Amino acid sequence: MNRAVCLLCSFLVSLCAAFHHVGGGTNREKTNCKVSHETKHTECEREVVYRVPLSCGRCYIGQTGRCIGDQTREHAASVKATTAAGDLPAHCHVCRCVPEFSGLTILARGRRGFARGVLEALAVDAGADECVCVPSIALHSREVEYLGGPHLWRTGGGWEDAWV
Repeated sequence: MNRAVCLLCSFLVSLCAAFHHVGGGTNREKTNCKVSHETKHTECEREVVYRVPLSCGRCYIGQTGRCIGDQTREHAASVKATTAAGDLPAHCHVCRCVPEFSGLTILARGRRGFARGVLEALAVDAGADECVCVPSIALHSREVEYLGGPHLWRTGGGWEDAWV
């Protein structure tokens, strides 16, 4: 057997294992946040893939295992900083736009970091024209197609309320 085929097969097996419980745990309780956030842009939630609209019409897509409130606070601080690194502050400094955290939406939920990374990559791929970010994980076009393709996200058929 060809070595490339074996590597691809083992990668697909690991992806299948990561997505084994899609939709199977939607009754999971949300984690109560122990932090009293000064600025609360959205309900506290962990282990999510999220989308932040920008005033220029584009968007930022990210994923976190931490509290989304902490993540948005850090994004807001990085955009205000003059020398902050990262896709969001870099775009905002050049474009002179601002993130609209009040419009933040949760695209997907995932317990495992790898699964969230794949879901983030699918969402970024689907919105490639409007996204100002690079996904945490790079997927080959065949992997995107195998996992349902970007049209799932464009038509709203993504894994919005699935716990991976």
